[in-house]
Amino acid sequence: MSTEQPELLRRIELGVVLPASWPDEAIKQFASYLSAQSSLPWNHYTWLGAGHTIPCDSWQNRNYEFAFLQAHHPAVPTPVFEPMFGDPVNLLWFVPITAAERQTAIDQGSQQLIKALPSHRWQQA
Repeated sequence: MSTEQPELLRRIELGVVLPASWPDEAIKQFASYLSAQSSLPWNHYTWLGAGHTIPCDSWQNRNYEFAFLQAHHPAVPTPVFEPMFGDPVNLLWFVPITAAERQTAIDQGSQQLIKALPSHRWQQA
């Protein structure tokens, strides 16, 4: 209902790059959180796409309260997925952001937030 071509957006995979310094338990906790987000569209009758933000309490740095969903990750080659039931599969990367950065995305748009994020943010949380 949000787009005239839902088949282009309805299949997603979620990804994240976590620092190697995270303990195994923190990685498992984040993996559990990430897995649970796959039900968000079904539970809230919405969709997830590039530029969206969602609450995230699983970052090791508690200053980051949200995840910014981004279609490309500068530190990772773009994988190619086979279509699912004829639909393309989109990969959305979780990037840690603060509440103030989320407000930047709301007020000024996602592209402005991308420009403002420090490059190290793509590799640590």
